Amino acid sequence: MAQANEARNKGTMDKGPMDKASDMAQNVAQNAGRTVNDTFESVKNRTQDALGQAAERAGQAGDRVQAWANQTFEGASDSMKGFGKEVTDVVRKYPLPALVVGFGIGLLCGRIMKM
Repeated sequence: MAQANEARNKGTMDKGPMDKASDMAQNVAQNAGRTVNDTFESVKNRTQDALGQAAERAGQAGDRVQAWANQTFEGASDSMKGFGKEVTDVVRKYPLPALVVGFGIGLLCGRIMKM
């Protein structure tokens, strides 16, 4: 019985080449898993940073476009008021020709829309 215990203890202490190969393969797999996980985390962090920067830049661009549109609209509304006053004056001065021109423009728009 003592010999059997010795053999068991000796067997657990003295690893064979297959056990060593298995341990090495396990270590390599664990290291590869850690490397993949670290790489994934790095890519994930860089992607989140890039998306944050893109969202910030898009917001800044939107603000600039909105400011430009407001300036353009304010300038255009002044000129449109003047244009509207001029058209009103022409229609009051020449009502019948204005009616004929309006009718002709309506026909042309109808033809274009029909195509």
